[in-house]
Amino acid sequence: MREFIGGFSVCLDVQTALVTKLDGVIYAIKSVQKMGLTSLWLECDSTLVCVGFTLSTTVSSHAL
Repeated sequence: MREFIGGFSVCLDVQTALVTKLDGVIYAIKSVQKMGLTSLWLECDSTLVCVGFTLSTTVSSHAL
C-alpha cells in the first residue's frame, strides 16, 4: 500500500487555467526529483494537460 508523503500549494503568476495546470504538474515533478523519489502519482482533471505529458512532445513552462 502506498503512503501519502505530502502535498503543496504555490502561487503561480499566469494568465490561463491551462498554463496554471501545466505549471503545477511541472512543479510537482521537479519537487519529486529534488526529494530523490522515483515514483509519483499525479491526478489531473485536464485532458489537455494529460495528453501533453503522454505524447512525445515538449511541454515547457515559462513560470518555473
